[in-house]
Amino acid sequence: MADKKAKKGSMSDQKLLKIKEQIIWNDSCGLTIQFQVTPDGKEFRVKLFGDILKYGNRDFQFNSEGELIGTGTAMQYPKCFIKP
Repeated sequence: MADKKAKKGSMSDQKLLKIKEQIIWNDSCGLTIQFQVTPDGKEFRVKLFGDILKYGNRDFQFNSEGELIGTGTAMQYPKCFIKP
């Protein structure tokens, strides 16, 4: 029997999609995910907030091609977020 290797995905296998601004809040674990788009639509951010994150809130920034261009600590909760 021949040993078959699983094909690993690569960026060339992936499709790009449009990100819409939204906030997703998971009540069960207290995690909030915020998607943001810059006014010119050329950069996108994903922010993670919640006490569940061991090293604090996180901020990920992507260019229009979907490539990660920066990471850091997210300092503020979303403006419409009301922490219980």
